[in-house]
Amino acid sequence: MLSDECIEDEIPFEIPESWEWARLESVCRTIKDGDHQPPPQVSTGIPFLVISDVSTGTIEFNNARFVPFGYYEALDGARKPEKDDLLFTVTGSFGIPIVVRTDDSFCFQRHIALLKPLVSVDYLWLAMQSPSFFTYCDLKATGTAQRTVALTTLRNALLPIPSKVEQTRILSFTSNILPAITQYDALESARQQLDAELPDRLRKSILQQAVQGRLAPQDPADEPASVLLGRIREERR
Repeated sequence: MLSDECIEDEIPFEIPESWEWARLESVCRTIKDGDHQPPPQVSTGIPFLVISDVSTGTIEFNNARFVPFGYYEALDGARKPEKDDLLFTVTGSFGIPIVVRTDDSFCFQRHIALLKPLVSVDYLWLAMQSPSFFTYCDLKATGTAQRTVALTTLRNALLPIPSKVEQTRILSFTSNILPAITQYDALESARQQLDAELPDRLRKSILQQAVQGRLAPQDPADEPASVLLGRIREERR
């Protein structure tokens, strides 16, 4: 628990009275990044993930490279992911949290951090996806070509912590509403694409209707096109 006085300058927003602010390191057993030494690569072995393998917010093993089993075994336990741990990208495409949902063994590069939570991993994932948390990381990130969120910065981050009961209620609500937002996003993206394509598609449609004789009403009293073509042939002769 942190007193309001000692973190007054850091508090990004007000929280309910029953909630508490906590440093991220205080709600995790450990926060470590991947091994800083380039790992040996083999054709088969233990999957070794890079940021592109987690950039979608889920773990993708399809394109993963491999390291020897002995390399994995020699790693510190704090660098070995387990089910219900949390990965967090800290370099380049930083700010992506990924819940570990598998029991399969794997390891990862130093551009990814591993958190072993003492609170609900799903609530932690939710909190670390929030705009305020990303803003904190963005303000603290260093470097230019590849901006990096240091582990010290990550450990010192403030998180609003509600009771376990309220965490459950929040997760229940968001699990119902977030899929609907994802669906809306897909529909909105399709609408925007349709809007962008509409002028060209409309122009082509009108021109096609015009040459098919469907654009204007037909008048039986009009001179047949055969007469017009006959005159054109006479002029050409």
